[in-house]
Amino acid sequence: MAEMSSSSHPTRGGGRWDCQRSFFDILQRCDGVMETMIHPQTGKVIPISWIIYPCSMIAEETAFYRKTRSAEGTVFSSDGAGNPFLLKRNGTVVRFDVIDGTEVPAGRSLSDFYRIPMEGTVQGKP
Repeated sequence: MAEMSSSSHPTRGGGRWDCQRSFFDILQRCDGVMETMIHPQTGKVIPISWIIYPCSMIAEETAFYRKTRSAEGTVFSSDGAGNPFLLKRNGTVVRFDVIDGTEVPAGRSLSDFYRIPMEGTVQGKP
């Protein structure tokens, strides 16, 4: 189950973002997308992980990885093991390996990243 957070966010003010149009469109409608599930015992909705970070987290994480790791692109999510996913200026998505600083292809576009595991990527078979 995915849940959209709609708290106030900076993109509605016309701020400039270093990202692809489809990504900007998502952020104009919600401030992050959280994966949730219903707890089997309590029936309450509980958070799992961010599918797309909220705007403040995107700004913080992007600034951090640019400053500390010279990473290029916009950090919008992670693989759950501490490696961020970056949306590159050319529209591709990569997983940034924080241990060795390498980039692993993760999608030809943001749409492909969420929809289709690409062969030779972190989601597809090698």
